[in-house]
Amino acid sequence: MRSFPTRFATAFFVAVAGFAGFVAPSARGDIIVQYADVGSDLQFSWSGSLPFTPSSSATSGTLASITSNSSLSTPQSLYAFNGYKFQNMNSDRTPSGTGLFAITNFGAKSGTRTGDTFGLSFPTSQAGDTSVFLPSDYTANTPISGTLTIPNFSVAAAGLSDVSFALGAGGNVSFQAVPEPSSVMLACGGLVGAAGMLLRRRRSASPPKR
Repeated sequence: MRSFPTRFATAFFVAVAGFAGFVAPSARGDIIVQYADVGSDLQFSWSGSLPFTPSSSATSGTLASITSNSSLSTPQSLYAFNGYKFQNMNSDRTPSGTGLFAITNFGAKSGTRTGDTFGLSFPTSQAGDTSVFLPSDYTANTPISGTLTIPNFSVAAAGLSDVSFALGAGGNVSFQAVPEPSSVMLACGGLVGAAGMLLRRRRSASPPKR
């Protein structure tokens, strides 16, 4: 059983991810993957949809892991599925030359998945096809959401950085760091302060009651 601090951190991660999604919602046809350190673990959280139906046949299998390798022949990947369809496509990276993981050659790290199937695998070289994995019954524009938790790992160890992929079949997959708790609290404090100032101005502008 997870300790109270870890449960609290996980709940906070989900709440912050939701807050970030509210502030900067994804467009239709996009999937946003957020990542953060939660206690001693690395956690990914994805949500959104893509505007195509995978062309492959449904494939069974269970996998929950991330991989990265310094060899250009070995793909860097995020896998979180239990039964899936997949689509191979060309992918443009933004900005050019930036990958999902830094080339740290940490090999494979296994974890646990919740929610809907999602995966993304691409070559470490700039050229080559990207494979996107979606639920085995996925049809275009179906919303999905889920998480992948890698125990005893971190954002820094993985070398994660924000990156966006424009998929050849349509849509985008973007990886975004969840804001630090202090940044979120600062943003919330600013919103509360702005609301208070607006309320005071409205009260002062109101005609006095007789």
